[in-house]
Amino acid sequence: LWLFQINEAGDILYQRCLGGSEDDAGSTIFQSYLDMINDSTFYLVSSSNSTDGDLENIHYPNNTSNNDIWLMRFKIIKLFF
Repeated sequence: LWLFQINEAGDILYQRCLGGSEDDAGSTIFQSYLDMINDSTFYLVSSSNSTDGDLENIHYPNNTSNNDIWLMRFKIIKLFF
């Protein structure tokens, strides 16, 4: 997964690659109601089939497909020029 933030001109302000070498896909991004009011916290729900990278040794032991759900929480960086 590639998480990034751009400004109005399309310049990349922040970027980070998350996941591993297998199939990892983001499916939903959302904010809770309280996060919309209080800060810039977002949640990303994704699925993962990787067993390496950021996802090494975290799969449920009896899951033979290695296809797990991954929930990430992150904050938007507010940069003022």
